[in-house]
Amino acid sequence: MDSIVQRLAHKYASAFVNTLGTEWTNQELEHVLNVLPSIKQEMSGITFFLSLHLISRRRKQHALETMIATYQLPANLISLAQLLVKHERTVLWYPILNQVGEQLMNVRTIQYVTVSSSASLDESAVESIRSYLEKETRSTIIINTKIDPSLIAGIKIQSQDYAWEDSVTKYMSTVRTLILG
Repeated sequence: MDSIVQRLAHKYASAFVNTLGTEWTNQELEHVLNVLPSIKQEMSGITFFLSLHLISRRRKQHALETMIATYQLPANLISLAQLLVKHERTVLWYPILNQVGEQLMNVRTIQYVTVSSSASLDESAVESIRSYLEKETRSTIIINTKIDPSLIAGIKIQSQDYAWEDSVTKYMSTVRTLILG
């Protein structure tokens, strides 16, 4: 993302977070963070449409409101969408949403963590991991789980600041390094 777009997105996101973003619950924030990859993909298809001056503001507003409804985003994002349409900056929608998520996570000391495992984790295992991490980091933890068959048997936990792995793959790699030098 070029620096001008990044700066503009940061300014709009900061204004939103300082005015309306505090109304979001942690569950709403978690939901937004989880759907951001899908929104990014959809935006790649409609960015051109949103940048056209021939398309009316009403249609651009409708496109953004449809996205808010489709992804079940917090309703107060309609105000942000209206502002972007008015300022003719609808192409900033995804970068701003991304910045809003990052800023709210920082303000609320929330960490987004990916837990990769060799097999599916049940709800109680995920809650145990969340509880442990929240105690250790003194942060609210949002967990995204994924299955990684390359782990063989084990688990890997990653966040922006933290990485931990306990798996057969890791032990095999350590043994291989010790043997081969």
